[in-house]
Amino acid sequence: MRKNILLTFAFVIILAGGLPLYALLTDYTFSQSSNTYTEITGGTLLGDETTDDQRFLDPAVPLGTTVAPYTGPGLPIGFNFLFNDFVFDVIAINANGWITFGQSSLGALAVDNTSTSINAPLGSAVVTVPPQLHNRVAGFARDLTAQAGATLRMETIGIQPNRICIIQWKNYKRWGTAGVGDTINFQIQLHEHMNKVVFTYGVFRHGATAGTYFPQVGMRGAAATDFVNRTTTTNWAATTAGTVNTANCTFSVTCMPPRGLTFEYYNQPVYTDDLQAESVSGDQSPYLGSLTPYTVTIRNNGTNPQADYTVKLMIGTTELASVAGTSVESGSTADVVLNWTPNAVGAFQLAGLVVLAGDQDSLNNLSPNLNVSVLDIVYGTLAGVVRRADNLPIMGATVTAGTAQTTTSANGGYTMQVAVGTYAVTCSAAGYITQTNENVVINQAQTTISNFYMFVPNDDEVQATSTILIGNYPNPFNPETAISYAVKGFSPVRIEIYNAKGQLVKTLVNAKIDTGSYQVIWNGKDNYGNAVSSGVYHCKMQTGDYQATRRMMLLK
Repeated sequence: MRKNILLTFAFVIILAGGLPLYALLTDYTFSQSSNTYTEITGGTLLGDETTDDQRFLDPAVPLGTTVAPYTGPGLPIGFNFLFNDFVFDVIAINANGWITFGQSSLGALAVDNTSTSINAPLGSAVVTVPPQLHNRVAGFARDLTAQAGATLRMETIGIQPNRICIIQWKNYKRWGTAGVGDTINFQIQLHEHMNKVVFTYGVFRHGATAGTYFPQVGMRGAAATDFVNRTTTTNWAATTAGTVNTANCTFSVTCMPPRGLTFEYYNQPVYTDDLQAESVSGDQSPYLGSLTPYTVTIRNNGTNPQADYTVKLMIGTTELASVAGTSVESGSTADVVLNWTPNAVGAFQLAGLVVLAGDQDSLNNLSPNLNVSVLDIVYGTLAGVVRRADNLPIMGATVTAGTAQTTTSANGGYTMQVAVGTYAVTCSAAGYITQTNENVVINQAQTTISNFYMFVPNDDEVQATSTILIGNYPNPFNPETAISYAVKGFSPVRIEIYNAKGQLVKTLVNAKIDTGSYQVIWNGKDNYGNAVSSGVYHCKMQTGDYQATRRMMLLK
């Protein structure tokens, strides 16, 4: 309510020709905690061990610059980040412990890292154009410099909608000889989820040279009065809110951040009714004509719980699917699944749209786009022969792989086109136990063979409710044999081949298997792909309390 009143008042000022309208960082909530400091080692390495006062404005210039103007295309955050009611997607980094936000749509002038003082950015009086480029964040802003072993990195980790852009200063120190022996490690983190700004501190050491530093910690908007920061002279774990934009925290032998100290700034809900379409996720390479699920993540930024709303999947203004939303409490998220069946090949941009009657902030109802490329279905060939235990062919047996299905001919053979992928291929025939060949891989424009040996049920041996190693066929065999088994209940199954000396030759199955009857083919090779010699081998099956062994003979 307070923010609504302020916004209304500011709008009146605008109509009267007064100041432009800005958001208020004072609407952000501050919290602190103690966590594990996790160092990043990947991403983009910026600067080197001689870095001092550099600005990093352009990925093409990783060593940065100390020469004005301090503008450039910016370093990509990796996602759209909402800060102070502006959406930013790039940043500029100052080696002295702070960053500024930018917008790639502004091209070569996407970021502006200019400041009245390079060491005190939150109190800067510089005017940027456009003004939103003045938005900045200071994690430990002071005159810092690299030293032996120092690195400055930027890396975006995680997956949508929980990505984190991390800017990390490792083994920096105070400027000059006074900083000899210092160790300064900290991160500024931008969290996609809730658009949080996080400062986290690692190992800090103060060198032997006496001296006190006064780094700035906090955030600043375009206006000099729009700031939030922290201050302390004695204890970083007990900071208080600053009352002026030049407030700072003491860094001395007796006052420094404890390892794992974490500061968070996040924006609390300011409306009673406000749903945000935060993101859309799903398969970015769906197939033509294939039903494909997509998840739209909805965030309730308002104070009221919501249950009566609609979520839509969109391409531009075209609605692809629409479903009723699920209940979502204030400050929480809900994942809503919508299905889309692509009807054209090509590149598209999907977005999630949330529709809530009385929504007080319509600007966040449409999610960022998800780029998808719809592919034409690619096929391979599945073929094989279905035989009885006595090696005679079975005509009219049904073979199924996913949605593809066919029946065998008079000689027991079958062939069919199957979309590229991995399948459990099933064969069924009247009067025979249904068999399944697991993990059959279909490759584009290639033929995959999947043969079956069908057995007649024996009430004394095989029932749908039995766990049993039936045996192999043919036996003797050359070069391959089909080992049939049945499983009662979802359980771990291990099937191995041993030679006559009791040495393990081949592991055929080592996985959890669901209830059913199965076959696995042994091609007469060991675990290293080498063909074994003729002789007697033993097939051992173990699952739970059941264990059985069957004798097999390979003749070449």
